[in-house]
Amino acid sequence: MEDDTDDYPLDDTRAFDNYYPVTEAGTLAFEDLWPWYGDYDFNDLILGYRFKTVTNAANEVVEVIGTFVVRANGAKLHNGFGFRLPDAVAAIPTNITVTGYSVNHGLVTLDGATSLETGQSELTVIAFDDTYDLMQGISNTVGGGATASEDSVVITISVTGGGPFTAGDFSIDTWDPFLFIDATRGREVHMINQPPSDLMTSAYFGMGDDASVPASDLYYQTDNGLPWGLDFPVTFRYPAEFNDINAAYLHFTEWAESGGTVFTDWYSNTAAGYRNNALIYP
Repeated sequence: MEDDTDDYPLDDTRAFDNYYPVTEAGTLAFEDLWPWYGDYDFNDLILGYRFKTVTNAANEVVEVIGTFVVRANGAKLHNGFGFRLPDAVAAIPTNITVTGYSVNHGLVTLDGATSLETGQSELTVIAFDDTYDLMQGISNTVGGGATASEDSVVITISVTGGGPFTAGDFSIDTWDPFLFIDATRGREVHMINQPPSDLMTSAYFGMGDDASVPASDLYYQTDNGLPWGLDFPVTFRYPAEFNDINAAYLHFTEWAESGGTVFTDWYSNTAAGYRNNALIYP
C-alpha cells in the first residue's frame, strides 16, 4: 500500500529524504595559494554542495548522497577535493561503500572494499582529484571571459552492514571539506580551525602568511584571523578574478577578525555599504 508521507512509496527499503543544508544547496569557496595570501579572490574553486540522507521506515540510514557542483574554476593549479566526517561513529567506515567519485591521477589511494581514502583515522572521501576533469581551465570567474557549463560529482555512501545507523551517527552537519592543492596530496586547505587529515604535510603550517599553531588547535588562518576556505549554507556570489574579497565584500574583514561574531550577514546583505558589485562576478 502506498503511503503519501513516504518519499519512496513503491520502495520498501527507503522511506524518507533528509537534506543538509536544509533549505537549499550550500557553497564552498577556496583560495588555493595557501599558505600564502595570494590574490585572495576566493574563486579558485566555487563548489555547490548538498547532502541527502535516505532512511527507511525505522529511520535507519540506507545511503547518504552528496552532490557537488563545480560552478567556477579560477585556478591555474590542478586541485582536488575531499571531505571528512570526523564525528561519524567508529563502526561506520567499515560498513559502507562509496561510489561516484572522479579519481584518475594516482594522487590518492582508495580502500579496495569501501573506496574510502586509506591511511586515515577518520572517514575520508575523495570526491575528485583534479578540478580540470570537471571544468577545463579558468572559467566563470572573469567578466566577459571564458565560461563553462557546471559539472557535478555525485557521491553515494551506501550502508552495507553493521548498524543500524541513524542520520546522527553520520553527523553530516559537522563535515570537514578540504582542497588539496596543485596535485600535492599533502598540501591541504580546510576551513578555519579545522585540523588537517592524517595525510597532511605539517611543514606547511607557519609558512608564508599562515599563522597556524597546531599545539593550540589554531589552523588555516592568518595572524589576524583571515581564512582560506569559506562554507556558506546558501548560494554565494563570489568575487571576480583578481578582486580581493575584502574589497568586494566590505565587512568581510571585520567578520573574520571578530571570529564570526559581527556582520554575520556580510555575504548576503545587499544594503548600501555591504558590497561593491563591480568586483563581484556577474
